[in-house]
Amino acid sequence: LFGLITLLVFLFAGVMSSSALAQAGTTLAIDPTPAEARTCSTSTVSVRVQDVTNLTAFHLELSFDASKIEVTAVAPGSFLIGEGETYLPEITNAVDNSLGTVVWGLAKQGTDGNPNPATGSGDLLVLTVKAKVANASSALTIDGSASMLVDWPDAQVIPFTDTDGTINTRSCAPTDIALSNASVAENQPGNTVVGSLSATDPDAADTSFTYTFADL
Repeated sequence: LFGLITLLVFLFAGVMSSSALAQAGTTLAIDPTPAEARTCSTSTVSVRVQDVTNLTAFHLELSFDASKIEVTAVAPGSFLIGEGETYLPEITNAVDNSLGTVVWGLAKQGTDGNPNPATGSGDLLVLTVKAKVANASSALTIDGSASMLVDWPDAQVIPFTDTDGTINTRSCAPTDIALSNASVAENQPGNTVVGSLSATDPDAADTSFTYTFADL
């Protein structure tokens, strides 16, 4: 599909319509930024298009630090593909968590040759992410030279500018606390050890904890 989109754009590159030229204000951005990813749960981050006219297809290429985060799922956003609508995914769609890349695109399907293009602003692609390590940061970069927005009925590329994002990683809080011994015989001297505190934490790397007495 991306090859077909590229061929159509190449064939019509010399006759770009005035409507496509007018979209110089169209932007792509990571939303939100900074985003947050945790080591024990997933969160979502989107590629958002702003101020686009007659969008019917897109091809996006993204990169991230594979040592810091992983992408566990990719899905089209609701801006171009609404409830009950269908699309043709590119056969090259892939997530590589070793190299830290996402290549993903689609073309909106229509009825009787009308793909019902989208105009306005909204999420194009939604990534589900998870942290591999805590207290780190990864850029989420849009490759503007390899990505493409397409007004497919007119076979025109839509110009855009892009803004990259950042994903900060966090560990997860302990889920439980335990005391090895909760009682001690009376009349023991001061500083007698009652028991040892321990914490249950979903992050295996978290081995140091701080305990504080709470007023009741």
